[in-house]
Amino acid sequence: MEKPLDVSDADLKDGFLCDPQSKSELRILARPGIILRLTRNFDKSRGFVNGAICTVVESLRGNEIFSVKLLGTGNLVLVHPMEERGSIFLPCCYGYATTIRRAQGADLVQGCIYMDQKKRAARGYGYVAVSRFMTRSNCYWYGMKYPGSR
Repeated sequence: MEKPLDVSDADLKDGFLCDPQSKSELRILARPGIILRLTRNFDKSRGFVNGAICTVVESLRGNEIFSVKLLGTGNLVLVHPMEERGSIFLPCCYGYATTIRRAQGADLVQGCIYMDQKKRAARGYGYVAVSRFMTRSNCYWYGMKYPGSR
């Protein structure tokens, strides 16, 4: 079983700014084991592309420069700040989201299922969502239960 990462609010304030295109305000911490999503197409041949999921391997300069291992290929790539329109940020963010239809065929290591709760999902959507995860223990439900469910 993996050791949980101890992350405090103070740690997050010391993190580096993530890609503004991700619309996230969370700062990036370069701690081994943290899972990130790359947000730019920098090196297609090595797999540094928008949407690639990776795990932090080693910090080389605090939360500013670090190496990551791509979950899909196992390649190591270097993540470092970039500048665009006067802003300096890292080309990554936490997390990943997709629709259930787009998730078909994906193999997910860990994640959370969220249904908008406005109406009951179409038949089969729940099965498709949970069947994308490699293990039951790393599949989480987010939100309220449907009326009448256990």
